[in-house]
Amino acid sequence: MAALVGALSLSGCATTKRAVYLVVDHHVGMARGAFDILNGEAEAREQRVTKLQADLKQSRAALQAEQDQDRLLAQLRQHVALQDALVAEMVPGHGGHAYHCGGHQQGHAESEGETPNEQQERHQH
Repeated sequence: MAALVGALSLSGCATTKRAVYLVVDHHVGMARGAFDILNGEAEAREQRVTKLQADLKQSRAALQAEQDQDRLLAQLRQHVALQDALVAEMVPGHGGHAYHCGGHQQGHAESEGETPNEQQERHQH
């Protein structure tokens, strides 16, 4: 691009040189805008990760304090969902725990001839 501007400067073509500068300026502006968008997305992702980590810390404390098994199970499911959300946020494209246990473990269970109840019992231990 600089070579083109330099060649136009030597030829004395002010109108074309101005047009080239406008195009260059436009592309630089677009690049800055894209950088700002990416930077904003990174900051937003960082904020989401920080919030999810805080939520997980609270969830972990609640799990340790819970005595009722039904509520414990519900809180555990919520805790796993928070972990999935954190993994998905930090590692885009990863399916998280639900994918791993639903897909990967199911494949193992079917190949080993386990029933869904046996699979669930094995997975809980």
